[in-house]
Amino acid sequence: KRNHCYKDLIVGMEKVKDQETGKLYQFPYNFTYHYHPYILEKFEIIKNRSEITKLIPKKPIILFSGRKTNRRSLSNFDELFERMKNEFSEKFDIEKIFYEEHDMATQIEKTYKSSIMIGIHGSGLSHVCWMRPGTVMVEIFPYRFDCRDWYERTTNVSAVKYFKYVPKDEEESPGASQAVKDCWNKTPKCEGNCLDLLRDQNIKVNVEKFIELIKNAADQIL
Repeated sequence: KRNHCYKDLIVGMEKVKDQETGKLYQFPYNFTYHYHPYILEKFEIIKNRSEITKLIPKKPIILFSGRKTNRRSLSNFDELFERMKNEFSEKFDIEKIFYEEHDMATQIEKTYKSSIMIGIHGSGLSHVCWMRPGTVMVEIFPYRFDCRDWYERTTNVSAVKYFKYVPKDEEESPGASQAVKDCWNKTPKCEGNCLDLLRDQNIKVNVEKFIELIKNAADQIL
């Protein structure tokens, strides 16, 4: 609405509701796509914006994002990765990534090239803003944690299709403390200490159900 010049500008997205009305913010559909060429050029992933299509691989990529922490981690990550290679390697390249091991340019490039990104609920999923329209993100939730839809909403901004894995059995929360178990049935559970306890559970997903979900996601790409 106004013509301003900035030396530096950070474009961000609020995670919270409007403090006065309590309504969730609405962001424009397919907004992030328009600044991909500029970001890729800025980080020298491409030399100029006209080269952007050269980044798209001939064989679609499934990018499996892990977390190198002792909380909110996927205890059967390696098992799932090997199973995905067995199931999908004919039509997809299967790659894994730990974002904390890479610089920002590498994080952006690897995510941009992927057709399906899979990861646990957390900040790593904000990389969905680098994904191409029509690709897929799969979010893995901790057991009985349904307090946030931040990344689902961000897929809308990025025109990315959204799938989620929701654990159905308490065995999918290995090593849960008594405090965590007390929060499973607490009402409301998305407030105070319970929010953090539920969010930070480790996860052991049901392999067969997970693979079935990824098959559905793969069908969207193929």
